[in-house]
Amino acid sequence: MSNDLSKQLAELCGIEGKEGQPECLSTDTPVCKKGFTACCPENCTGCKYFNRFEKVYPDFTKPENFVRLFDLPIVNNGTRTVGYFVVYEFTMKTIKDFIKCLIIKLERTQFSITKEVKQSIREAEWVYE
Repeated sequence: MSNDLSKQLAELCGIEGKEGQPECLSTDTPVCKKGFTACCPENCTGCKYFNRFEKVYPDFTKPENFVRLFDLPIVNNGTRTVGYFVVYEFTMKTIKDFIKCLIIKLERTQFSITKEVKQSIREAEWVYE
């Protein structure tokens, strides 16, 4: 669920997903079209279990990303942070609650600050793994 929230927030802010590592989706993969058994190697795209094009988004529930997100200064807004933008209006207890409230706030608010918050999130450096 946290990956879904992180992906939703990333897409809402215009963060492009990075292409993830190729991986086999099943440890008991049968023989694929090219004759490989077990987990298909990187060059085998014929296997129905092979997931080559999965996009990877920053996980905002990871401590390093969450702290950066919470303390992220809002572009053109000087002293305000993303944390202040959300906490000012909502009460929450967990990181997931914070991300949900941030998504709600970004979807509902039409002020210029919303664009600035999205820009700040989009331009920040995030940890992807």
